[in-house]
Amino acid sequence: MKAVFFDLDGTLGAHGLGSGAFLLQAQEELRSKFPELSFGEPKDFLMSYRSLNNHSWGAWVKKELVLPVDGVKVHIWREQLKKFGVPAELADGLAAELKAAMLAAHPDDWRPAPGVHEVLQWAKEQGAKLLVLSNGAAEVQLPKLEAHGLLSYFDHLVFSQSIGYSKPDPLYFEHALELAGCKAEEALMIGDSYTHDIEPADFLGMRRVWIFEDAPILGLPDRHSAAELRAVPGLLASLLT
Repeated sequence: MKAVFFDLDGTLGAHGLGSGAFLLQAQEELRSKFPELSFGEPKDFLMSYRSLNNHSWGAWVKKELVLPVDGVKVHIWREQLKKFGVPAELADGLAAELKAAMLAAHPDDWRPAPGVHEVLQWAKEQGAKLLVLSNGAAEVQLPKLEAHGLLSYFDHLVFSQSIGYSKPDPLYFEHALELAGCKAEEALMIGDSYTHDIEPADFLGMRRVWIFEDAPILGLPDRHSAAELRAVPGLLASLLT
């Protein structure tokens, strides 16, 4: 195996629960500020924000949402406020305040997966090139790798907005294969999204490991799935040959 491709969010690490706590606190404060409005049940407020967050970042990567990276979170909060009835003339300023407060409360909410350093070091020692494949914005994703000492493990970082393609587009993966200097059958994809990581890897003929916490419960083949990242080296022992 000449190259190992790692997805970032959901594979190398994930966001913790801190942002959720902030969202619930913000919901309570909004109820006090606008007693005439209903901000729904806590789960409704959380799910709405998560949905807007995913949709907005996806649109930003595809250049359907044209904003500076710092403006995306403001946009998300503005849409969240408007959805729950906050007047547009008040939503703009309040959205900027909430975005700033959220960042101040949780400047580093992303946490590496357990055993991530050991997995990356092990893969590196096999002589494979390591690449990060992420649909996230470089301005958002790069600080995560730097803050947790992960950047030095990787030979290349492939961010969607830098190349004009995003996962699961086969052109995105072909670009990564070109950077790695290998054929599809010589590369291994490790990711948590079946549609964005695993299906395109299968389509191109890459080997892959699906990080899926319910894999043992569903009895998925050991060579193709793992409940968590730190279980991967045992699988790689047979794949990196």
